[in-house]
Amino acid sequence: MKKQPELTDATRQLIADAFWDLLKDHPVDRITVAMVVERAHVHRSTFYRYYHDVFEILEQYEAETLDTMIEQFQWIVDHVGVTDLGEVIRHLESALYQKKDTILLLRLRSVDGRFIRMLKLEMKERCFPLFGDSYTEMEQDFLFEHFFSMILTNMSYLSQHDEGVIDTMRVLTEQLMKNGIYSMIEKAKSDLSV
Repeated sequence: MKKQPELTDATRQLIADAFWDLLKDHPVDRITVAMVVERAHVHRSTFYRYYHDVFEILEQYEAETLDTMIEQFQWIVDHVGVTDLGEVIRHLESALYQKKDTILLLRLRSVDGRFIRMLKLEMKERCFPLFGDSYTEMEQDFLFEHFFSMILTNMSYLSQHDEGVIDTMRVLTEQLMKNGIYSMIEKAKSDLSV
């Protein structure tokens, strides 16, 4: 007799949730199937009915998160465009905030930084057409690296603060991108001397 799909999905999710809880405290290469089944309160054979090993669960989380992030980034490119930098940053940071804990945990715990490399590759593919013919390939690559490191920095900052900082971050990020850090420091110095 076959199990009901709802029960199968619930069991799969129970195992995945147990793995995720363990990932918060342990590197993936230190998480064993025994630890997962104990946390999930299922038998070892049940685990192997759904997953080959713990790395398969990690890959599932990476793929789901990556799909969500790319879908949101593509929506921003398609609907917001790139002419209003502030709007692009606002939408991107809002999308990142929704998945911040997952993204940061995957960033920290992903095997050999694979998740960040995959995210970077996917975003780069979507960003390059936005530059048009204005820049050489090397210049596009450099601009993208700057943009991507800004995204990672913002995610890290957002993980330590509540959503209320998004508007302030958006303004500061837009100013940094438009004016550069040096001009902002010089402005701050001149404001202090007044």
